[in-house]
Amino acid sequence: SAPAVEQAAPQKASEKIIGEWKLNLGEEQQAQLKAMKLAFQEPAPTEEQIKAASLTDEETMMVGMILMARSKDPNDPKLAEMRTMLDQMKDAKVVIAADKITMAIGPQTQVNAYTVTSETATEIKVSMTGEDSTVSESTIKLVDDKTLEITEAGSTQPIDRRSTRLNSSHTDISRMPSSA
Repeated sequence: SAPAVEQAAPQKASEKIIGEWKLNLGEEQQAQLKAMKLAFQEPAPTEEQIKAASLTDEETMMVGMILMARSKDPNDPKLAEMRTMLDQMKDAKVVIAADKITMAIGPQTQVNAYTVTSETATEIKVSMTGEDSTVSESTIKLVDDKTLEITEAGSTQPIDRRSTRLNSSHTDISRMPSSA
């Protein structure tokens, strides 16, 4: 008779998500980023350029506020911080460990501790505690081996292994290549 072959237990979703993922911005965040880049361009944009950018009312207001702050004090440290963060968005990442999720955009990081409350082969429900001790219920869905979606309090953020989407309603996270 043939020897018995032991089959490895299927890997749990909570084990598959551990690692480093790249954050991809969703459409809404990309539009906000475009508006911020416009607000910080040199020389400052003209009214015609702002109108031509087809911004939402909210984005137009944001551009106006940044331009006003720039005119008052071009060396304002808050503006410098915003400019730096804007430059570092392309390297934003999410690192998931067994008990915490760290989002890093340049030197700024946000760490949320989490505990798994339930899990299926592709979905993990977690209770997350932020740095400010607020607790929220979130769902991490393994879309495929390269893409996660994190839904927090009704807003989804797609994140994938190579490309992660961060957007107020949807966060997409993608796995970073192992050489990164």
